[in-house]
Amino acid sequence: MCREERNLILRVVVGKRIAVVTTNDFRTSSLKDLLHKAIPLAKAQLPKEDFVSLPGPRSVPDVRTFSSSIRGLTPGTKVTLIRELGLLAHERGFQTSGASLTGQVEVAIVNSLGSRLTNPIPMCFSISLSTTE
Repeated sequence: MCREERNLILRVVVGKRIAVVTTNDFRTSSLKDLLHKAIPLAKAQLPKEDFVSLPGPRSVPDVRTFSSSIRGLTPGTKVTLIRELGLLAHERGFQTSGASLTGQVEVAIVNSLGSRLTNPIPMCFSISLSTTE
């Protein structure tokens, strides 16, 4: 079963004040409402004094981060990989838990200064690590 999700994360910068809002409603009216809510939220934030600017346009190397071979991993192989990584982390003093999820996310980054970047990112599995140190 394939499930498609779309989410938009909007970061609004007013001077050195920043707000981040998100939606999964891509109707034009909803996106306009989101922006109209984000601007006063940004103005209400404390300034981030170390913030310089959003990045301007520049060339970015084409880095392929997705391999279709990930889709070919069997459930048993995923469990084995998660278990092996968990054991390695445990040997180093971490407590672990793992989950398996295979899919692909398309990330698009655009800003008002002209930056534009898209890239598919694989999702194979995740492991959470924690330590008591």
